[in-house]
Amino acid sequence: MTKNHPRRSEPDMHPSRTSLSAPTARKDWGSLRPHDRVTVHEAKKLPYEAVVDVLTQDATVVWVLPIRIGIRRAFHYSDDVDIVEMS
Repeated sequence: MTKNHPRRSEPDMHPSRTSLSAPTARKDWGSLRPHDRVTVHEAKKLPYEAVVDVLTQDATVVWVLPIRIGIRRAFHYSDDVDIVEMS
């Protein structure tokens, strides 16, 4: 005799998108060079001035050194940040 058990739900093999997996517009940081002065606009923070330290060859990751205080920061092109060269 078999018992009738409620059917267990199958695990979700396709998890919902997260902010990390959602498609994003590609930022063009290819024109930035080490030692460029930039303004960094992070989400929900005040913009700040920084100097580009280094970039990956494909310009998808940029490391900056804030001018005033702070530590070296790395940003990926999919991060919610804009890095704009100062004129």
